Amino acid sequence: MNKTLLAFSLSLLTLSAAQASEWGYGNDKHGPEHWGEIAKDCAPTKNQSPINIENPADAKLEALNPSYTGQVIGLTNNGHTLQAQVNGRNSFTIDGETFELQQFHFHTPSENQIKGRQY
Repeated sequence: MNKTLLAFSLSLLTLSAAQASEWGYGNDKHGPEHWGEIAKDCAPTKNQSPINIENPADAKLEALNPSYTGQVIGLTNNGHTLQAQVNGRNSFTIDGETFELQQFHFHTPSENQIKGRQY
C-alpha cells in the first residue's frame, strides 16, 4: 500500500510540472515582462518580483515567535516551485500582528537577486 501511495504521489507531482510551462524567468514570451498576460494578478507594477536588491541595509528585526504544531499534508510541484500544504495551528506574531501559515513554497532558481546574484 505504501509503495502504491508513493508512486501515485510522484505521478501527481510530475503531472503538475507540465502546468508550469506558461511562465518563466527568461527574456522571451514567458518572462516576467509578460506575466500579466498570463495572470492578471501578475501585471507589472513597481513591486513585482523578480527584483534585484542592489543596496541591502543592515536591520535589527524582532523575532517572529513562530508557533508551529501542524504537519505537511500535501506537496505540489509546478515546475518552478515546490509548495507544501499544511494543517494544524501554525502562526507567527510580529509587531503585535499574528499571521497564520497556510502553505510554504520554494522557488528554484530564486526569484529575487541580491547584487545581481541568485541564491
